[in-house]
Amino acid sequence: MHDSPDPDAPPPSKGPLPSPDLFPSATPSSADQTALRPDTRSPGDCADDLATEVSDVGVLPGERATTARSFTACLSDIAPDLPTSSWKSLFLQTSGHLLAGRAVLTGADAMGHDLSTVKTGRYSDLIASEVLSRIRRQAPDSPELRLAHLLTFMRTINSDTIGIAATAMSRLGPLAAPPEGPVAAASDDEGPAAGDSDAGASQFEVSGPLDTADLTTHLVEDGLPLPELDRAGHHTIPPVLRTILRRLYDAADRHSESRSRRALGATSAEWLRAPAAYHLDGFDEALRQVADAGDWSTLTELWSHRGHALMFDHFDSTIEAYSKVPEVQAHRSAVLAEALGDCLQAADIGRRLGLSDPVTVLNKVNFEHSGVPTLSSQMDRIDDGEVTVDDILIMAIASMRRHRVLGQPEQGREAAQSAQELFHGRHNFHTAPSRLCEARFHLELGINTMFIGDIAGSLQLLRRSIIITELATASSPYLLQPANAYSAVAHAMLGNGPSSDVHLRHFDELMDRTRFSSPHALSAYTLARMIRAMDALDLDSANDFSMRLADPALGHHSWIGVALHRSLLGILRGDVGIEDKRLQQIIDTNRSTLPEAGILRDCLRFSLVCLHLAQGQTHLAQNVLFDADSDSVYIILSRANLHLTIGEYGTAAHLANRALSQKTLDLHAKASARAIQAASLLGSGVDDEADSAFVDALEYCRITASLVPVAMVPKSLRDRLIRRSSAVAHWDLLAPIFADSTRSHDGPEGSHHTSVPPEPSASHDPDDSHDTSGPSDPSGTHAQRSGERLRHRLHSVGETLRTRADHTLLSPSQRQLLALLDTQSSVSAIAAELSLVEGTVKNKLSNLYARLGVRNRRDALARGYEYGYLPLDRWPSLTSFADRAWTSTSSSGEVETEARKVTRMSATVRELVDEAYERRESTWRAALETVNDWVEAACSGSALLSGDRVNIGRGRIKDRMRTGEKLRRKLADANDEIHEAVEVENQVIDVAGARAVCRTEREQSALWEILTDGNDESNLSVAEVRDYSAHPKPSGYRGRHLIVEVPFDAEPSVLVELQLRTIMQDAWCVLAEEHMFKPGQALKSDAQQERLSVILSGLLDQADVVAGYIADDVGAYLGMGNASPPRTISPIDAADDVPSIEVTIRELNHSYVLAADEVGRHGIIRLENLGLTPENPEKSAFPHPGDKLQVRMDESNTTRYFIPVSEQH
Repeated sequence: MHDSPDPDAPPPSKGPLPSPDLFPSATPSSADQTALRPDTRSPGDCADDLATEVSDVGVLPGERATTARSFTACLSDIAPDLPTSSWKSLFLQTSGHLLAGRAVLTGADAMGHDLSTVKTGRYSDLIASEVLSRIRRQAPDSPELRLAHLLTFMRTINSDTIGIAATAMSRLGPLAAPPEGPVAAASDDEGPAAGDSDAGASQFEVSGPLDTADLTTHLVEDGLPLPELDRAGHHTIPPVLRTILRRLYDAADRHSESRSRRALGATSAEWLRAPAAYHLDGFDEALRQVADAGDWSTLTELWSHRGHALMFDHFDSTIEAYSKVPEVQAHRSAVLAEALGDCLQAADIGRRLGLSDPVTVLNKVNFEHSGVPTLSSQMDRIDDGEVTVDDILIMAIASMRRHRVLGQPEQGREAAQSAQELFHGRHNFHTAPSRLCEARFHLELGINTMFIGDIAGSLQLLRRSIIITELATASSPYLLQPANAYSAVAHAMLGNGPSSDVHLRHFDELMDRTRFSSPHALSAYTLARMIRAMDALDLDSANDFSMRLADPALGHHSWIGVALHRSLLGILRGDVGIEDKRLQQIIDTNRSTLPEAGILRDCLRFSLVCLHLAQGQTHLAQNVLFDADSDSVYIILSRANLHLTIGEYGTAAHLANRALSQKTLDLHAKASARAIQAASLLGSGVDDEADSAFVDALEYCRITASLVPVAMVPKSLRDRLIRRSSAVAHWDLLAPIFADSTRSHDGPEGSHHTSVPPEPSASHDPDDSHDTSGPSDPSGTHAQRSGERLRHRLHSVGETLRTRADHTLLSPSQRQLLALLDTQSSVSAIAAELSLVEGTVKNKLSNLYARLGVRNRRDALARGYEYGYLPLDRWPSLTSFADRAWTSTSSSGEVETEARKVTRMSATVRELVDEAYERRESTWRAALETVNDWVEAACSGSALLSGDRVNIGRGRIKDRMRTGEKLRRKLADANDEIHEAVEVENQVIDVAGARAVCRTEREQSALWEILTDGNDESNLSVAEVRDYSAHPKPSGYRGRHLIVEVPFDAEPSVLVELQLRTIMQDAWCVLAEEHMFKPGQALKSDAQQERLSVILSGLLDQADVVAGYIADDVGAYLGMGNASPPRTISPIDAADDVPSIEVTIRELNHSYVLAADEVGRHGIIRLENLGLTPENPEKSAFPHPGDKLQVRMDESNTTRYFIPVSEQH
C-alpha cells in the first residue's frame, strides 16, 4: 500500500494536484499515538475540537475527519474495542470519510468479523449495502463525483488518464433515480446531508469544456486520490473509496459499471489513435481500458499498425490487454489470433524463466504464430469478404514461418504467392494493408526466398521491407533488425562486402540503442559476421562466430548456410576434420526439400568438392560432380578446381573462361574464376597472361572486399602469383579495404581483438602497425606497407586445396570396369557382366591400364585403391564413398546410416576414432598392401603353398562404428579413458586386418612356420602370435593369428592382424560366427546355441584332418609330400615299343602339367619327367597352354600319366 497523508495533518488547500512533498510519511509519531488513544473527555469538552477536525463539505456525502483521533471519536460507538492500529488502517483506507468508515464497521459487525483480524486489503469486501445505498442516495451528481467514479477504473492516475476520464464523463449519462422503499426509510435516522432533499433528483449533464484542474483539486481536497511517493505525478485511490465510488452509479439493474467501462474504452480508443499518444504515460492505461471495454476492433487496428513493437515499448499492458482477447474473436481475425498467441507465448516464457525485464524476455522468444489459421482453411470467409487484407498477410506470414521451420521454404513461398493473388486479384477488400503488415510480409518472403537459394530476389524483398518499416515504424527494431541481419548475409554471400558491412553497422546501432535482438535475427547477424571475417582472412574471429552458430535458430535450411561457410572456414584454417561428413549429412537430411535447380544445390556441390580437394580426396570430389548440371557456374568452377589440383592446367583454364562467359555470375564467382584462370595460366607457363588475370582477380577482390577467392588457390600457385605481383599497384589499392580487418567486431556484446599479426621483417616498425591508410593516398609510403602486410596475410594462409599431380581421373565407364576387375575373376566374367565380347573388354582394359600408367591387373587394382576408386558400386550425385563406407545393413535388411549409428557412441570416442581414421586410414591401407605382399612372397617360395593353395584376401579396415564400440567396451572394462587419437590404435590393435585362407592344416602349418621363423628379408616383425587352432576360443573359433608390425619412415608403425585359417575354419566363421556372435549384445545366444557352435567347430576340424589325408595321398601321385608313389615312372626313349602320341597342354600348375590327347583323354605330366623339381622349377622351361608334345601314355587303374619322349629322338 502506498504512503498516505499524516492522520493529524491539516486539510490541504485548494489548488492543482499536489506534489509528493506535500504528503509526508504516514508513519505515526508519538503525538499521533497519543491522539489515537480513545478520548476519555466528556462530549462537552470535545465538541469544540471535533468541530474543527470534522468537515461536512466534500465530493462524497457526509462528514470527513481530517485526523485519526476525530475519526475514532465519531465511530467508536460502533466498535468500542477496536485497537488503535485498526483505527489507523481504517482511517487511511477511507481518507477519513465517516460514512465510508461506518460502512466497513457495520458490514464487519453484520458478518460477525472482528475488524482487527481482517487484512487491510480486504476492508472493501466488508462494505454494508444499506450504508452504501445511503451514500448513493445522498451523493450529488457532480462533475467531481463523475470524474472520481471513472478514475476508480484506472490502475494509474496521472494527467493523461485524468484527461481520458474527463472526456469520458459525457458518455456516462445521467445519474439514475435512487431506489425507494424500506432501505431509504431506514436510513433517515442518520440525518440528511446537505442537499440531500434533491440529491436523488439531480440529473447532471456535461455541457461544454470542464476545468479539469479545478475538478482534480476538489478531489484532492476530499482525500480521494492520494499521491504515489515513488512516482511523481501519479496518484491512487484507497481501496475502500475505490469500491464505493465505483458503485455510486449502480442502478437497480446494476449495469452502470459496464456503461462506465464502455465510456472509458471509447474515449481511450480515440485517444490511442493520436500519433503522439504512443509515447505518453497514459498509453498503457488507455490500452487496458480498451481491452476491458471489449473494443476488439481498436486492438486489431493497433496491432496491425504497431505489431510486436507494442510488446517492446509497453510490455505489461500489451500482454494484459491482448491476453483478454476471447477465442471466438481470435477465430474471426488472424491479426488478433497472432497477437493473442504471441502475447501468451511471451508471458509463458517470462513466467517459466522467472524474467521480468521485457527486453530480456523478448530476446528469448521465437514467435511461433501457432494460433494463426491457414489461408486454405479461411477461403470461404475470404470469399464472403469477412477478412481484411491484414488478416490475409498475417496468415501468409505465419504459413511462411511454419514451413521454414519445417524445412519447406518452397511451400512457404507458394502460400505467399496465394496471398498476393488474393488481395491483388479480388475487389471486395475496401482497405489497403497496413504498412507494418506489408513490411512484415516482404521480410518473411525475403527470408524464405533466401532459403530457397534465390539470394538476389531475397535482397530486393528485404530492401523493400526496410524502406516500408522505416517509413511506418522507424522506432521499432522488431523488423529493422532481422531485415538488416538477413540483408547482411545475402550481400556477403553474393560478394557485396561493403553493402553487407553497412547493414551490419545498422544492426549494431539498433542493438546498442534498444538492447533487443530476436534469436533468429542474431543468428543471421552472427553468420554474416563470420562470412565477413573470413573475407578478410581474420580466421580466429571467424572461428569465434562459428562456435556461436553451433545450434542456429533459423530452421532446418539454416543448417545449410551455416555448414557451407563453416566448411569454407575449415578449409582456410587447414582443419577440415569431418566437415565433409557433416555437410553430406545435412544435404541428405534436406535432400527432399532442396530445389532441383538453383544456386543453393550448386553451392552445396561446390563446397563439398572443395572439402574433398582440401583433403586430397580427388576421387570423392569427382563423385560429387557426376550427373551435375554442366552449365551451372558453380559446377563449372568445381570442375575447374578439380583439374587445377591434378595439374591439368589447360582444362582448368578452359573451364574458368567458360565460367566467365556466363551471364548470371555474381561477384564472388567472377573473382574465383579469375583466380583459377590466373593459377592455370601460371601452371601452363603463360606467365604474362597469368599476371594480367591475377590483376583482374585482385580488382574483383577489391570490389567484393574479400580475399577468399585468392586464398582458395592451391598454395604453391598462390605464392608464385603473389611474388610475381609484388610491385603491382593493385595491392596498395586493395589494402585500405582491409585496413581495419585485423580488428574484427566481436558481435553486439563483444569487443575487438587482433588475429592477424604484422609482417615480420627487419624494417618493420611497431608504431607503423597503428597507421591507417585510405584511398586518397594509395601510392604513399604507408600504402605500400599496407600492401605488404596484405600480401603477408595471404602468404600466412596454409594449403587450402591440395595438389595431386600424380592423380588420374577416370570416366564412369572406366571406374565401372576397374570395380569389375576387382570383383570378377576373369575377363570372360567381366564381359558377361557388361554384355560385351572378350575382345572389347581386353581393349577397354588396355586403355584403362594406359590411363592409370600401369601394365597389369595387380598394379591397376593397387592404383585404384591408392586413388580411392575401390570399392565402388555406383556413383550418385552428392554421395561420397566415405559416407557409403559408413553405412551397414542390419540383420533385418534395413540400411542403418551413420546418423543412426552415431547415437550409440559417446562424443569423445567418436571424435577420436574419426580423427584417427582421417589421419591414418591411408597408412593402414598401405600397411595391408605390405603384409599381403609379404604373405604372397612366402607362398611363392614354397612348392607346397604355390598356386591357388593359399587364397590371400585383400584385407579390411575395421568399420569405424565397430572400432568405436570395441574401444568403448575396453575403456569401460578397464575404467580408463583416452584423450588423443593416437591411442585408438594402441587400444584396438586389429583396426587393420589381413587374411589368408589355406586349403588344409598342412598348408596352414607350413605358412605359419615360414612367417614366424624370422629369416625373411623383409623389415616386418611379428609382435605377437595367437594360436587358436591348438586352443580354440570358447565359441569354437579356430585359427592362427599374427600381430605384424609394419614400420614407416615418416609415421608411427602400424599393427596389422593377420589371420591364417583353413577352408573349414573359414566356413565355421561364415556359418556360425557371422550369425551368432557378430551382432554383439543385440543378439544374446543361449547355452544350446553355444553348444551347437562348438559341435560344428569340432566336425569341421575333423573334416580338416580328412582333407589332409587326401592331400597327402594325392601328393604322392604328383611327386609331392612324404608318401611314396605306387610305382616309379621314368622318361622312355623313342626306340621303345610303346607308340608315341601327340597331346595338347591344357593347364599349368606349379607341381604338374595337365594335357589331353586328340580324343580328349586327360593325363598328368609330372615335373620330374620334364627335368624339373617342385622345389626349384624353372619357369622358362614350362610349356605354355596350347603347346604340342610327343608323349607316351602309362595308365593304371588309378592314374594316367603322359611321359614326354626324350629330346634326342
